Amino acid sequence: MVRPSLKQCVHIGGIISELLKTHKQTCGRELTLILEIWEDALGEQISGHARPAAYKNRLLWVEVANSVWHQQLQFLKPDMIARINHKLGIALVENIKFKVGRHRS
Repeated sequence: MVRPSLKQCVHIGGIISELLKTHKQTCGRELTLILEIWEDALGEQISGHARPAAYKNRLLWVEVANSVWHQQLQFLKPDMIARINHKLGIALVENIKFKVGRHRS
């Protein structure tokens, strides 16, 4: 077995760090796009009570003002996904998960 010289070795921490930076930038950019069209795509009423909080692997996490809005938006989820993707011009969101969070109306 031939071992690589120390000059050829790269610390795994450096590789992981670079990978995470790239992934975080991509997810952050996609969330920014969603935030930019949120109110226009969904209207004042929904955007006044719900706000995108995170995005990863086509899953959008949305913070809602309270449990009533959580339940209401569950029924509207397919329409919300369609409206967001239509406004973006690409199928960026496949699913939405809601959580009661810090967002308040």
